[in-house]
Formats: sequence, structure tokens, C-alpha cells
Amino acid sequence: MERKIKLIMKKIAIFLTVLILSKFVMANPYTPGSQSWHNWNAMAQSEADKRNAERNRQENIRRQKEAESRQREYYKNNPYAHEKIYSMIIMDENTGDVYWNLRFFIDGRISDPDKNALENMEFLFKDRFNVPAEKRDKLSFKHFYFQQGEKYVVARGRDKTNKKWDIWIMEKKKRKISEKQLTQDVLEWCNKEADNCEVILSVFK
Repeated sequence: MERKIKLIMKKIAIFLTVLILSKFVMANPYTPGSQSWHNWNAMAQSEADKRNAERNRQENIRRQKEAESRQREYYKNNPYAHEKIYSMIIMDENTGDVYWNLRFFIDGRISDPDKNALENMEFLFKDRFNVPAEKRDKLSFKHFYFQQGEKYVVARGRDKTNKKWDIWIMEKKKRKISEKQLTQDVLEWCNKEADNCEVILSVFK
């Protein structure tokens, strides 16, 4: 019985050996054990290593690009440590055109970040309204800063006295006042001093 088991195991081992060798023979056209056979295997291994290295390189590039993309996306809405957060509205007194940006970042290390923020807003205003070069010196800007986290309603109107466009801003200071009530209040205030009053911005979240 023991001899039969050994014989069966031997046949299985021979079968597996032949099967493995046949695969190598199909892959490697040279005689197993020959120098050409070894050279072919070394070349095949080298090519496999190159493919693996390239796959790893491409994977690293992909991961790096994903990390950079996540970082760019993050810093679209979040400042670097050296940046100041600004929230501004700017208006041309002559036309009533108005532009706002409620969250943008300026390098706080420069000599005058507030001035830089205003210049940035003026540039964006001119670009937004396609102001031609010959009319830019006729612009008369008024600007206002907001604090992050403030709740407010902004109205625009034409001053009854000087006929210039202006802005009325009313902040939410009472805890229970609603956006509707604050809107009514700022419009009432604006209508006392100006014509053509309208609400142009409400930040009440």
C-alpha cells in the first residue's frame, strides 16, 4: 500500500514537472538549461522589471497629480498661512455698476495688502463690465469691506442730493431679526436718501 502511494506521488510529481517545463518551453523557445535559454529568461525578466517600473512610475505620477489637484481645490476656498481673507464690494458712482467678491486672498507679506486687494477688485470690475481703456479714467469707485461671518443686506440707490450712486449696508445685529425684515429696513433707509433703491446682495446664512 505504501509503495502504491509513493508511486502515485511520483507520477504526480512527474506530471507537474512536465507541465511546468512545458509552459517554460512554450514561453522560452530555447532548450531548457542552455545558455540561450538562460539569456532569454534574463531578457524576459528585465523586460518585466521595466514594465513594472513604468507602471509604478505612472502610478506615482497619477497619485502626485491627484494630490496636487486636491491641494489646488483646497486653496481655492482656504488661504495659505501668509494670506489674508478679504470680502469686498465695489461700485462706480457714475453708472451704479457694482461688483463684489466675498472671499478672496491676498498675500499678507506685501507692504500694503489692503491696497492690493482694492486694486485687484478694480481690475476685476473693469474686466467684468468690459470698460474700454479710454473710459477707465472716468470711473469713480466706492468700496466697502465686509468681515467674514457677517450677515447683512446691501441696497443700491441714487443719492437724492448729489445724484451719485451709492450703497446702503445693514448688518444683522439683532439675533431674532429675519432676512425679510432686514431687507425692508435697509430699503426704507435707502429710500429716505436715494431714488431707484433695490437690494443687490443678501448674505444671511
